[in-house]
Amino acid sequence: MRGFTLIELMVSTAILASFLALGVPAMQGMIERHESNTAFYNLRRTFANARGLAQDKSINVSVCPIQGADCTSNWDDTVTVFNDRNLNNKIDENEEIFFSTSTSNRHGYWLKTKSNQSYVRFNPLGHAFASASTFLYCPYSDHDKIAKSIVISFQGRIRTAPYLNKQGVPYAQYSTIDCN
Repeated sequence: MRGFTLIELMVSTAILASFLALGVPAMQGMIERHESNTAFYNLRRTFANARGLAQDKSINVSVCPIQGADCTSNWDDTVTVFNDRNLNNKIDENEEIFFSTSTSNRHGYWLKTKSNQSYVRFNPLGHAFASASTFLYCPYSDHDKIAKSIVISFQGRIRTAPYLNKQGVPYAQYSTIDCN
């Protein structure tokens, strides 16, 4: 019966360690990209569904991060979509909550233009007149290429765009918000 010699065991361990040293950072980057994409598309889908609800039900639908019953400005909190009948940015007893979702992750955070306005509201026509905004997903790491934006126009249209242009410079429309 033949086993491994100490030399063979040490060489195979060194080879395995070198493979792990090369693979773990690449895997972490892949996980960061995946989680940022998940948070990004989750928030985008939340806005699209809220706009659709406003149009289908012919009501005002608000989207905001909630703590207790009040809208907050921290878009990393749980985001709730509800019928804000009295437009007070608060969930009252007679107001219907459609759904809630989490957009936070451990690799990045959300910034919003009009940061003093803690909500996005779609009217029965699907417009977001008073709450048109740009949301910017910023990674905690120095991988700025992961940063993306969600733009909600006055007409309620939702579009996405990268944060950086091909030269690695933020697009001009982001001068009011910055990942740095």
